[in-house]
Amino acid sequence: MSIPLTPYDDKRRKIMLVVLSVSLSSLLGWSIYNYESKGELLKRIDQLQQSNLTLSERKIKLEIQQQALFSDIVDQQQAMALHQATANELQTELTALQNQVIGLNKELDFYKNITNGNTTSDLHVRAFILDEAPDDDLKYHYRLVLSQGKKISKSLSGKVNIKLTGKKQNEKVTIHIDDHKLNLRHVQVLQGRLNYNDAFKPEKIHVTITQKKKTTLNTTMDWNTIINPPQNR
Repeated sequence: MSIPLTPYDDKRRKIMLVVLSVSLSSLLGWSIYNYESKGELLKRIDQLQQSNLTLSERKIKLEIQQQALFSDIVDQQQAMALHQATANELQTELTALQNQVIGLNKELDFYKNITNGNTTSDLHVRAFILDEAPDDDLKYHYRLVLSQGKKISKSLSGKVNIKLTGKKQNEKVTIHIDDHKLNLRHVQVLQGRLNYNDAFKPEKIHVTITQKKKTTLNTTMDWNTIINPPQNR
């Protein structure tokens, strides 16, 4: 048996239906909005991830380019250093060759004089040449060139003594360099090694020739002139 509805009950039912309808509409609208917002958020996240990936790839490329540029700079610096070292070495060799040419020109002039008969009949020290030893700045290879005039036809014999004088701690010191046998006919070249310690300051080279216990030649040469010979011929 059904209970008849009063006008009040009918009105209340309509109100409840309206409220329920509004609630369902709001819930549906919120769900749709939330779904759309979440989709936009996921889309934005995907875009950010793609941008991050692109930037990471760009960063790697830039790092590779930077490393290549740095390697190029290092290579250029090494090439410049090698070029400078080569230029310095060539300049050193050129200077050495120029000095050799100067020395050879002097020897050539000397031998021309011998050939042309321009020398006298006397015994002479024609040259005393020093070349630095490559293994020690305080050691030298020396060449002593002796000559006599063309008018003398026989060989000269005797003894050649070489000494170096200078100062050590303001005291005069004499260093014996070498003794050679004299066996001269026109030209004789004597060679040897000369060395001294760093406390000694050389000043003069002395060459003495003795024949039959008699001094026939005594020549003194300035050390600085020998080390730095005049450039003009």
